[in-house]
Amino acid sequence: MVRVEVHVLKSTMKSSVVVYSMVVLGLAVASAAIRLPDDFPYDGEPNFPVPTKKPRPPGCWMNPCRNRASCAERSPGYRCTCRPGFEGTRCERAKWTELTLDVNTFWGTLPDKDWDFLFGKDNYSDLFIKVVAHRSSGTTMTRETRTIDEVNTTRNQQGGIEFNESLWFGFSKWTKVVVSLMDRDLLSAETIYTRTYVFGQMALPVEYGDSQRIFPMLRENGRMMCYVSIDVKLWHCHDRPTAFTEAC
Repeated sequence: MVRVEVHVLKSTMKSSVVVYSMVVLGLAVASAAIRLPDDFPYDGEPNFPVPTKKPRPPGCWMNPCRNRASCAERSPGYRCTCRPGFEGTRCERAKWTELTLDVNTFWGTLPDKDWDFLFGKDNYSDLFIKVVAHRSSGTTMTRETRTIDEVNTTRNQQGGIEFNESLWFGFSKWTKVVVSLMDRDLLSAETIYTRTYVFGQMALPVEYGDSQRIFPMLRENGRMMCYVSIDVKLWHCHDRPTAFTEAC
């Protein structure tokens, strides 16, 4: 019995040695198979690889700049170049400006919806232009031209009606204007056509004294009914002559 037990013990020890040797050999083979390149990045701990950081997405890809400002990549982040009349990191704030709209000439015929309903198409209106200017604070200011009787008003050689009126809105942080072609009835005024002009989407004047001409135009069934020419003057306080800078 003693001999058998010793023999078994020796066999077990041999088996353990063989298994251990196989394990060590396997680890060596595996280590050689997954050998990492010498330039693989490490975080300072031995044999603990850390993946390289992915490049940061460009700062302009989500269009962070407001009011049609141009965006340029910077390291890190981005930089917005504001259009005239705006400021801020993302050009999100309107500057103090002086706003004037010069209403020039009206062409065509403004339909009178009430009389058209009663007596058929192409009746003339008692025309006037209404402009509502919006501030960045959300408040508004309204200005109107005089009322013109299309029937009894003399037209120029080109067939237009001359308004030649300036609507001055003063100094504020103006953001947009809403221009309406209006028909004045006996008891009320009716809006025939309205168009909104957002300053952040317009090619506004750059220098003091410049203006941008707009043409609010009414079309019906693909036919041009009427339009009016208006010069928008949005002048920045720093461009004003020295005598006027205090008003800003």
